[in-house]
Amino acid sequence: MGSECIKKKCSIKGGETLVTEATSEEIGFVPEEVWSPSPSVEHRISPYRVPKELKIGIRGCKASGAKFSPPPFAIIVHGRDRKVFAGIRARPGWHLWNTAYFRVTRKGISIKIDLEGHSSPEKVSRYVDFYVLQGNKNESNHELLARGLRQLYPSTNHPHDKIPAWWLKPIYCGYGDQVGVSYEIEGPDGPEARALAYCTQGLYERWIRILDEEDVPIGTIIIDAGWSLGGVWRPNKIQWPDLRGFIDRQHKKGRKVLLWIATWFTEGIPDEWCIFCGKQKLVVDPENSKYISFIKDNVRKLLSDAEGCYN
Repeated sequence: MGSECIKKKCSIKGGETLVTEATSEEIGFVPEEVWSPSPSVEHRISPYRVPKELKIGIRGCKASGAKFSPPPFAIIVHGRDRKVFAGIRARPGWHLWNTAYFRVTRKGISIKIDLEGHSSPEKVSRYVDFYVLQGNKNESNHELLARGLRQLYPSTNHPHDKIPAWWLKPIYCGYGDQVGVSYEIEGPDGPEARALAYCTQGLYERWIRILDEEDVPIGTIIIDAGWSLGGVWRPNKIQWPDLRGFIDRQHKKGRKVLLWIATWFTEGIPDEWCIFCGKQKLVVDPENSKYISFIKDNVRKLLSDAEGCYN
């Protein structure tokens, strides 16, 4: 029988990687399956047989394709009649990685954290721990995952009596319908970016009207990619002739409105504000003073309820 909670420090491997492990003897059973909190590209949500390595990070991959930002850096490991939560905890200010690798075999669980050469492994290792928490009888994977994350990050727990009512209502994101319309009109073959052309005010009003007719109690609406150029947060007047009016009408119904934005896209941004590799334009330069001023002005216009802004 393993202990109720195992806490292990990381060691440094290869100069920029943190590693540690918990053996099957330490966790109290021989692993047979491993479950990832992030669904796969093929929408798999069931556990994998071991041996299995799961790459979990802010960039999607075949086995972790949900692109959470970030997903929980944790897994659930199953034995014959037992299970454990295995997760990584960083102290405030020390979550300095994008990707972690969880490898599970019948011998135990090992992790590898790739710091990508951006941080001092010696410093980071002092503030990062690996936890293994025993599951309770009949506890589901999601229940154990939630309990483990609450134990690792107790300060993030939100009192239920202080959660705004709108946050507990369904969130409607129009991108799925944008993609659906592109498939229906143009067929299944072609780039996903075709869907940007179907981010229009008329279509969003139609989709929301259908949801209203079905009494779906939406609390938040996300206007997704296509309402503006990728790098310039100003509405496309042809596709969104009255964005402010649309937003105000949703507010009157007690709803919040989010606009999808990307701070790395270069579309519509001057070349001198961008980072190049040779002649290839990569991303916007987040340290460019003119770009910073541009972003501040855009954010003010998006949030302000003044005339000419978007509320």
